[in-house]
Amino acid sequence: INAEYGSSTVVMAESLSPGTNAAIGALAGSIECCIMQPTVYWKNELQQGRFSLAHALNPRFAYRGVVVASGSCAPIQSVQFAVNGTVLMGLLRMSGSVAPTDTDRIVAGLTAGSMSALIMTPCDAVIINQQRYGEGLWRTAQTLGWRRCYAGLGLCAFRESTFTCSYIALLPLLRREITTHWPEGAMGEQSPARSNCAAVIVATVIRFLLNHPVVTHNPSLQGSLLTEGPRTSRQAWGVVTSEPGGLKNLYRGLTPRVFRISCCCLI
Repeated sequence: INAEYGSSTVVMAESLSPGTNAAIGALAGSIECCIMQPTVYWKNELQQGRFSLAHALNPRFAYRGVVVASGSCAPIQSVQFAVNGTVLMGLLRMSGSVAPTDTDRIVAGLTAGSMSALIMTPCDAVIINQQRYGEGLWRTAQTLGWRRCYAGLGLCAFRESTFTCSYIALLPLLRREITTHWPEGAMGEQSPARSNCAAVIVATVIRFLLNHPVVTHNPSLQGSLLTEGPRTSRQAWGVVTSEPGGLKNLYRGLTPRVFRISCCCLI
């Protein structure tokens, strides 16, 4: 049954302890963050309507917030991997099954992502305001305070649950379906890398259709925490859609995010 799911990595994730899964997630998250941090800056600037090519190509601007971002990625990915493995094992014990169902995997992924939002939300708030005002890490965190750092928690929980589910559950599920319906030889010499890339593309498209409008809200909400800007997700929606472009503004920053998340899934 596990073999049919399409990846030895999935089997390994279910058999390892939560601590080992957490360590693997921490390492992968830190590596991905250090490589892809400029794309996060580009996305945030586009979504706040402040994008400058000169700043985008300048590492001094593009890598603002990389310390808190890479430092937060380790515990965030750790939580996602550990909670996912723990939920899967719990569901197996409850059902008495040998292997989890596709539904079990999706539930575990959604739960893991939601839990990681407790760490991701304040980290996002600090990174976005650090990029906006150019202040140091601790000064930005102290200025915001804990209350404002958790603005947009619900939006972040939705974003992280769909993101985590897509790479930790949906991606291998799609890889299995692609391999099943287009076996080796049906589309030339299909390789694991080819089916993996195809699964990444499909999973990425599904994810963005679900959560990119929500992702656009977050920088608008958290980027105005130190100004007289929106204080709720409804107000942030109004601000974003009332600007020139209307509803199209909900998909600002799509290109750098597509690039970043596709690379993230592969990493």
